[in-house]
Amino acid sequence: APLGRALAPDGPLDRLMRPGGLIDRLTAPDGVLDRMTAEGGGLDRALAPGGLVDRLLAEDGLLERVLAEEGLADRLLAEDGLLQRLLAEDGIADRLLAEEGIADRLLADGGLIDKLTARHGPLEQLADVADTLNRLTPGLEALAPTIETLREAVTTLSLVVNPLSNIADRIPLPGRRRYSGPRPVAPERVRSERLSRDDDED
Repeated sequence: APLGRALAPDGPLDRLMRPGGLIDRLTAPDGVLDRMTAEGGGLDRALAPGGLVDRLLAEDGLLERVLAEEGLADRLLAEDGLLQRLLAEDGIADRLLAEEGIADRLLADGGLIDKLTARHGPLEQLADVADTLNRLTPGLEALAPTIETLREAVTTLSLVVNPLSNIADRIPLPGRRRYSGPRPVAPERVRSERLSRDDDED
């Protein structure tokens, strides 16, 4: 049965709870749980007024919609509903917890969970990035008006400088020759000059 396999020696739960396992790493000093439950951490923000918990429990919030008549909970627990199909013989739970199944591979040494929760692994780095972004947010918000002002100043300067540059190019200055292209010579004039030279030679 799925539960028996989960509780078996060296099964998924055994690997979760052993020293150095997932639970051990999550609850280590300065680990993920330490940072989540720290002052100003994720849990603190979730429980703050207007935070995640307030929004979940609000009138017409997510929890109320889940528990409403014919809502998600009703559909999950209905006869032949999703939960019943998940726990059916040879259903998804059976396949997940089977020997060498997905749970076994996820929780194996060097498996996905092991890599995700390793010291300085992706999960820890993600928590560090989230903390950094939280610290940067007030500064970035304060810079927004300054950035907009700078953008407007650059646009205004461009509108002023471009016409002045065009005017400056037209002012003749000593030592600066204005470039002019080669003067076109009419073909008839060139031909007439050649004929005149030929007559003189004769």
